[in-house]
Amino acid sequence: MVLHGPEFDNDPFRDSLLRYLGYTNEVGEAFAPFIPRWAYFGSYALSCAYALGDAAHKGIHYHEHASQDHVPYSQNVAAVGAVVDTALWQGLASGQSEPFQSSSVTHQTE
Repeated sequence: MVLHGPEFDNDPFRDSLLRYLGYTNEVGEAFAPFIPRWAYFGSYALSCAYALGDAAHKGIHYHEHASQDHVPYSQNVAAVGAVVDTALWQGLASGQSEPFQSSSVTHQTE
């Protein structure tokens, strides 16, 4: 499910420096022993906000432009599909599950 056209050629969540907010949790993980707890959790909050913002952005655009691009289903289905797809992949790419992975690996090596 990909929409093409001038309104999708410039995606601020993927084509600007804003995209690096999705990886702020990596910085928080790397510096966890050296930074305050609020900064550690703040890095995850920024990363999650980026992922949710990107998902909402894609959903809004798919809802607005689905009928224009002759998508074979309704605008609502296109929007929900875009939100779920983007949220899933952003969550995986941004490492939202990393605290559980890192904690379990660290615990097993001790």
